[in-house]
Amino acid sequence: MAEHWLEQMIREAQEQGDFANLPGRGKPLNLAEYDPYAGPEATGYAVLKNAGFTPEWIEWRRQIVDEINWLRANGTHPERPSRIVEVNILIAKHNRQVPNPTLQLPKLPSDFGR
Repeated sequence: MAEHWLEQMIREAQEQGDFANLPGRGKPLNLAEYDPYAGPEATGYAVLKNAGFTPEWIEWRRQIVDEINWLRANGTHPERPSRIVEVNILIAKHNRQVPNPTLQLPKLPSDFGR
């Protein structure tokens, strides 16, 4: 069976030593903090969040939001067309990584914000 992407990320972080000096290391998890109805990946996300790890797609989403805000604020800037192309490339990468298709973002039209 193929390794789940979240398990792969955790394994890679372990191999790189990202979990070596975390507070609470060696202590049992307080599972009362986790929502049992949040889905099978929720506990993994919570553990990664507590370790200070942010999945790449979340970082990309933040960049996308920042770029969209820039595009809205700079309606006539000469860099707009190239930045729209760059945002759409980032959106495509984001959409390939998100764990659930409902989290995907639509690409921006070439005339976005006009």
